[in-house]
Amino acid sequence: FVRAIPALLMPVIILGGILGGVCSPTEAASVAILYSIIVGVFYYRSLNLKILVDCMVKAMIQSGAVLLIAAVACPVGWLVAMGKVPVILAAFITSVTTNKFIVLLLINIFLLILGCGIDANVSLLIFAPILAPLAVSLGVHPIHFAIIFILNITIGLATPPYGVCLFIGSSIAKIPLSRTMKAVIPFCLVEIAVLLLTTYVPAIALAVPRMLGLI
Repeated sequence: FVRAIPALLMPVIILGGILGGVCSPTEAASVAILYSIIVGVFYYRSLNLKILVDCMVKAMIQSGAVLLIAAVACPVGWLVAMGKVPVILAAFITSVTTNKFIVLLLINIFLLILGCGIDANVSLLIFAPILAPLAVSLGVHPIHFAIIFILNITIGLATPPYGVCLFIGSSIAKIPLSRTMKAVIPFCLVEIAVLLLTTYVPAIALAVPRMLGLI
């Protein structure tokens, strides 16, 4: 246990740095890499130049695969924005109903479908500014809608065919993408159940903000 402590500190450094506002996720990754090299070389003495080069090559291959997917997603996001899809969507939803529960259901369905083909950052930048005011105008708390939105695009990271986490997971595990897709289905169903609970039981989403005095 004592020998494992330096390795166990890795997630503490990453999550602590991000959640504490000390560094961004990218900066936390850089710090974690530097920390792992120092610990691997000087503490565990199991990391040498050859292993380090092999790790860098594997990391470049895996990153390249993900970045190619992201490169395709960005033009798609541009086309969506130029086609005024968010505005058309908002107008369509309000023309169908003004019931906030049905509106939230339609938004959830749309964002879940969107997450299958568009990057999470693109969805956030393009659709959040349009859908958030719509939800707030119907009586949904801004923090509540923000949590709903983030849950939707997070689920999208693991949904086929585009989910970035699927490609990363199958690449690291060295298994076919089809097998990874089948394996994540139960987890996606549970996440969708959590999403529905969060959507229709606002107390779940707003409990922590209320405890912190944010609302």
